[in-house]
Amino acid sequence: MLALAQARALIDRVLERCAQDGGKPVAVAVVDERGDLVAFARQDGVTHRSLRLAQDKAYTAALQESSTRDFAEFLLRTNRTVAAFADPRYVTLAGGVPVPGGGAVGVSGRSADDDHALATAAISPAS
Repeated sequence: MLALAQARALIDRVLERCAQDGGKPVAVAVVDERGDLVAFARQDGVTHRSLRLAQDKAYTAALQESSTRDFAEFLLRTNRTVAAFADPRYVTLAGGVPVPGGGAVGVSGRSADDDHALATAAISPAS
């Protein structure tokens, strides 16, 4: 079970990195292993669509137990579409990464590659 303190620490890592690099604002969501929201934050000026995308990226990564980037590659390899999963919250944009032990973090607001890098850095022990 992902504790609130752990979820907040993941969010803080993303927001600290964003504050240092001065890039576009982001939204960050952390969900538990069922995809239920544990914690959420957004920087001032983040786009409206990023609010939902961060949550849906985390949701997808938690339920698939893989990054949304890897999930998108799986769909391409198996010639499937996200519609095959019959879940309107599933997304294939990079930026959702599972947390070791359960749950996931989702980042949205920058390029898919940047979102993925921020989410991956949040779960890295070296962060």
